[in-house]
Amino acid sequence: MTATIAELDSGEGVLGATLADARTLSALTALSAAEAGQATLFASTGAVHAMDTPEQAETEAEVGELSRTELRSLIGDLLVSGAGRTGS
Repeated sequence: MTATIAELDSGEGVLGATLADARTLSALTALSAAEAGQATLFASTGAVHAMDTPEQAETEAEVGELSRTELRSLIGDLLVSGAGRTGS
């Protein structure tokens, strides 16, 4: 799902309502000499979601619901990129 940042901030639309129901919000950042990665995660009453981190406030954000497996994979990918390794 996508929404503008303004919609998310105002709580409008489906994504705005989902974000308004957030129980936790985490920003994960992994850095290495070669690259950086970041993921914004939030948990609502019924699910865990990942949100992209747009560079400009007027851009649209992409938000997706994550399964347990997808969440573990995302975190693993960030840890691997932050350690400067490829694959595991």
